[in-house]
Amino acid sequence: MTGSMEAAVLLKGLFAGVSATAAMLLVEAPAWKLWGLPGVMEWQENQEIAERVLHRPRETLVAPGLIFHFLHGCLAGIVFAIVVSIMTLGLPVPLLGVGYALLLWIIGLVIFKPIIGKRIPGDRSGRIAISVNLAGHLVYGTVLGLLMVPL
Repeated sequence: MTGSMEAAVLLKGLFAGVSATAAMLLVEAPAWKLWGLPGVMEWQENQEIAERVLHRPRETLVAPGLIFHFLHGCLAGIVFAIVVSIMTLGLPVPLLGVGYALLLWIIGLVIFKPIIGKRIPGDRSGRIAISVNLAGHLVYGTVLGLLMVPL
């Protein structure tokens, strides 16, 4: 791959990651309005990271938490673009996007406790947070995969 092709793959991944994260936000924002931070598992993780980095109370860090959310979405988009440019396993790219998003969702479930310091609640609020997170990731993966389809 030439340098310009590599740059194009990275830029395409960055664009797809930003766009997919924005689409994911459209799923998560209504949940945040309804149930607050406990309703959006990934935002809890990102606000915890922001709290550790900025040394400010988590409740004051919605915007920095969203910045971390977009940063993670962009990086994941770039990784996906690199992988898709190397191999597709003979599967449609949108399907790979959904599979990739499911993998990211599972990773999010696994890292929740180490980041937050407590388990996902086993009650209704935990089920809501997991469901919102799954729906958001499915939207992320679908948009990511569609934007990475070769023209």
